[in-house]
Amino acid sequence: DYKGKYFVQSFYPPAVFWYRRHRKDIMRGQLASWKLEGKGLEVTAVGTLLCNLLARPDFVAYDYNFKNNFFLRLCALFGAHVAGWTFKDKEFAKQSEKDFSTIIFEGFDPQN
Repeated sequence: DYKGKYFVQSFYPPAVFWYRRHRKDIMRGQLASWKLEGKGLEVTAVGTLLCNLLARPDFVAYDYNFKNNFFLRLCALFGAHVAGWTFKDKEFAKQSEKDFSTIIFEGFDPQN
């Protein structure tokens, strides 16, 4: 019954692409990390952000542990909005603000 604004994010690039094609009004993000479970082309494509060529996410949410990843920095260089995930320590999140457009946090209020 929720009627407010929202966005979607997924590790699965076809889901991000689906929203691009069918729900242009919904902001979408590609979740990624350099180390994902599994093997093969799909995991490599997500980690290197190659799927962004097709899915064209509004933002990339990348595991903060790999903030210096070449592919992530390349996306940022070309103007991508990059979120770091998932920060569970307020002080560490504060120190990392310079590395990301925004942060995804859990377990603390970043405003206090």
